[in-house]
Amino acid sequence: MNKIKVLLILILITSALLGGTVISEDEMYVEQIYKDYELAYGDTINKQTHVKVFVGNAIVSGLVDGMLTVYAGDIHIDSTAVINGAVRSLGGDVHLPKNHQSDGQIISSNLKGSAVRDYFSKQMIKEKSVTKHYNRPGGVFVPADFLPTYEPFATVNSQQGFFISFGNKLYNMGNLKNTSLYYKIGYGFSSKEVEGAVQLRIKVINKLPLYVYGVGYHETQSQDWMNIPEQENGLSYLINKQDYLTRYMAEGYRFGSSVRIFNRLRLKGEYFRQNEDTLKVFHHNTLTNTINNFTVETGKHAGYRLSGSLFFGYNAMDFPGAYQMDAVYECFSPSYGSSWDYDRIRISSQYIGTIKHAIQYRNRIVSAVVMDRDEQNITHPSHYEYFLGGMGTLRGLPYKSMQGTRMLLINQELGFSFGSDVWVLGFIDLGMTDQNIPGGSLVKQLTDFNSDDLSGTIGLGIETGSTNEFGVRVDVAKDLSTGSAPWIWYFRITRTF
Repeated sequence: MNKIKVLLILILITSALLGGTVISEDEMYVEQIYKDYELAYGDTINKQTHVKVFVGNAIVSGLVDGMLTVYAGDIHIDSTAVINGAVRSLGGDVHLPKNHQSDGQIISSNLKGSAVRDYFSKQMIKEKSVTKHYNRPGGVFVPADFLPTYEPFATVNSQQGFFISFGNKLYNMGNLKNTSLYYKIGYGFSSKEVEGAVQLRIKVINKLPLYVYGVGYHETQSQDWMNIPEQENGLSYLINKQDYLTRYMAEGYRFGSSVRIFNRLRLKGEYFRQNEDTLKVFHHNTLTNTINNFTVETGKHAGYRLSGSLFFGYNAMDFPGAYQMDAVYECFSPSYGSSWDYDRIRISSQYIGTIKHAIQYRNRIVSAVVMDRDEQNITHPSHYEYFLGGMGTLRGLPYKSMQGTRMLLINQELGFSFGSDVWVLGFIDLGMTDQNIPGGSLVKQLTDFNSDDLSGTIGLGIETGSTNEFGVRVDVAKDLSTGSAPWIWYFRITRTF
């Protein structure tokens, strides 16, 4: 044993004396550094080189096409630095200049100050991203037309039961630079919901940037468990081991392109085809309830989707904050092979602003409409209408208790921080659904709502993490329309909106 210890010490001393020696490792040359390291402006770490800094900090002012790994120190990235490869700090922090943009991978695994969500994935403990969303406009909010969501996601509430989803983003697949692979998997335990998606995205123009991508996905979920009156919620359904009558299946593919202009405006267009079906499931318990609502209509959705997102502000944790506006237009038509003929339009506005990292205001307004090509006949499936109630919409109302072809939703939150990124927030949710105005224009459909029909809820929430991370969130809310309304609780590992 003593001989082994002596051998290890000799190897360590030899490596220290030969710091800077280039050796081969995994088809890359590895340069070992045992002191502070600086990549000066004009210098380059080429694609076949991996610089490892074992003791000390690193300053990066030049070009990184290969890899830089710091094991026991911090990395300071200068404003002149260009990161096309990977820069990683496995025992410290990465310090970035304001408004820094990079095509490469910049990661830090320093767990000090990490959000709770980081502990749900070994991969995220090893490689905590610090640049995916932080210094880029639009990274503060969840986009209206995302797929897939590759952040960890879990919800528990007294209406829907427990659902968990996870995914990740893999950069530079193999030798394909500017290529990213997204994946997502999820499962709902009480609703027996299964979903999965894979997206391949290629950057074809760096300066804009312009992307092309393709997505394949599959989803199944129960649609009737929530309608059985004997069961108060999905969790009791899970505990009682009871099965369901039917499940809804959707699977298909999408391909399209997106472009970002002046780093403020993102435009996106895509074509998609989706098959939908209702799968019969053997019902092996004593319940004999029938489905009275939310019947799924089977068929095929085919058409295109256009969307635009406008961003202002980089950091919602400072004042004046960050703002995003989204507009999504979907067109389904038999000329594309669709079983239905209608349009869907959704516009939304989101704002988050923080004063001195102590007071935060959040606001979201969403308006949406489903419009049939023939106003005299319904040419859309009912499960593609808009629903309110439950987490992410009107907290405090029964899940999907409101349904209509038009929808208006307003969420407002005011929060106070008590240090360490712990926020206590009070919120008010307002919303309504109704049917289209006969003969009304698109503007009238999206704006002409009767304020007397608005339903309101109030609540209190506690949240961890900053707006750039997806922390733990607990809410409790109730309906304002009656004093006897119950308080409904929600738990999730992500932001509410």
